[in-house]
Amino acid sequence: MIDVLQTGHYNISMGENDVQNLICMENVVPKPRLIRSAGALYVVLLLLAIGSIAAANALEEHLRIPREYSQIAFYALLLGLGLYIYRFRLTSFRYTLTDRYFSIDRLAGRNEREEERLPLSDITYIGIFASDEGFGIRRGAIRNRSILPESKSTAIRYRDNGEERTLLVSPGEEMLEKLTAQWENAVQTDTE
Repeated sequence: MIDVLQTGHYNISMGENDVQNLICMENVVPKPRLIRSAGALYVVLLLLAIGSIAAANALEEHLRIPREYSQIAFYALLLGLGLYIYRFRLTSFRYTLTDRYFSIDRLAGRNEREEERLPLSDITYIGIFASDEGFGIRRGAIRNRSILPESKSTAIRYRDNGEERTLLVSPGEEMLEKLTAQWENAVQTDTE
């Protein structure tokens, strides 16, 4: 039991916790295009694996290319296709906006991983990403956390340990409006 009248570690640590107010939360999921369900995706990948074995056997029989070499090449292509599908078809993001932070979590299946947590005061720009300009920063400083192509993504430019970075996101209109308003509010309170 906790005695609220007695000062102790619990009461002190609870007084030190920082409370944040949740403003908005949004999950963004890529639109299913060619393959509409996860089951259909697994069937297609299984058929591609069987097809690569059959193609390697055909290459060995007709062109005398050793099966081991062609199977390695086909499996490498299949692995690349699987990684592409995982990254662009199965991964979704959750954007969370509080009164002081903008957070991004990567959701893939049952797994959830925190990707970014930006203090709103560190953000210097929110707007359209222009890849031809590149914002004057190197390509490695651009982090893509969007389900949309770069040209349609929203860019968030921020400072990280003295370095300018760009984060590409794809929030809905309501979330983008709230993020922009909260960011402007954070900038005003910082300058005061």
